[in-house]
Amino acid sequence: MTLIDRIPNLKDAELAQLLSNVRRLDVSGTPEERRRAAEVAPHLEREASRRRERVLMARRAATARF
Repeated sequence: MTLIDRIPNLKDAELAQLLSNVRRLDVSGTPEERRRAAEVAPHLEREASRRRERVLMARRAATARF
């Protein structure tokens, strides 16, 4: 199982840490680290976006009830 396959199963803190590391490596990594970070970054960003959207939808639903 690759890291990309495991992304949906990561805890929020793990996802945040990996995303932080990928962003750091994209700026200051070696060419190989930058290449590898670029491969996984879109998948991490997509999952983070999905999770943020879920939280927003839950908040909207909670406030709509009142």
